[in-house]
Amino acid sequence: MHSDQVQSDQVQSDQVLPDQVLPDQRGDWWPELGPSGRVWVFAGDSITHGVVHTGTSRDYVELFAEQVRWARFGEVMVTTGYSGWRITDLAAHLDYAVLRHRPEVVSLMFGTNDCAEDSGSSPEQFAADYRRQLDQITAAGAPRLILQTPPGVTPAASGGRAAALPAFVDQVRRIADERGLLLVDHFAHWQAAGDDAEPWYADPFHPNAAGHAEMARLLCETLHAPGRG
Repeated sequence: MHSDQVQSDQVQSDQVLPDQVLPDQRGDWWPELGPSGRVWVFAGDSITHGVVHTGTSRDYVELFAEQVRWARFGEVMVTTGYSGWRITDLAAHLDYAVLRHRPEVVSLMFGTNDCAEDSGSSPEQFAADYRRQLDQITAAGAPRLILQTPPGVTPAASGGRAAALPAFVDQVRRIADERGLLLVDHFAHWQAAGDDAEPWYADPFHPNAAGHAEMARLLCETLHAPGRG
């Protein structure tokens, strides 16, 4: 995955906030909101960016938005994922990618680039950076949070990702569990699918259109998203 420079304001403070003690966020996601919906922000890397590898098809955020907005007026979905991003890129551009949208819901999906050999990171450093961003997001308005694991990579993935990614995924699971956050575990789902997941890949670490459809399906299923009926 290539990494381009994004021109944006830096987050003003690098202060590490203490872990937030919050109510469990894994409950009902579909309150009756009346005429006003919520702003959802989906931040991540090229998988959330959803370009090139999907061709002319919708990516997983667009498919999720299509289902939700069919049933519910006013839900707004904003995608700020960017190719090549790691959790440290989110830290550098948090205001641009998340905070300026004043979201009520924020989804994060990171790990695929963070685990590459040239990232200079480790599972422990990744987890510390991840927690820091969650604290910053929570301090700015306490939106509901969704943590998503990446769908995984094939053995041919560059940068040692196939061997390294599981430890990074485990950190995301641990953070979701300790904070009572909703976890959408694409990695576990794709691993369980085994050879059946092969048609979901465009290359060793990018989902294709079918892969994004499968990701959207699991996201809808995990959140008990309203159907079209």
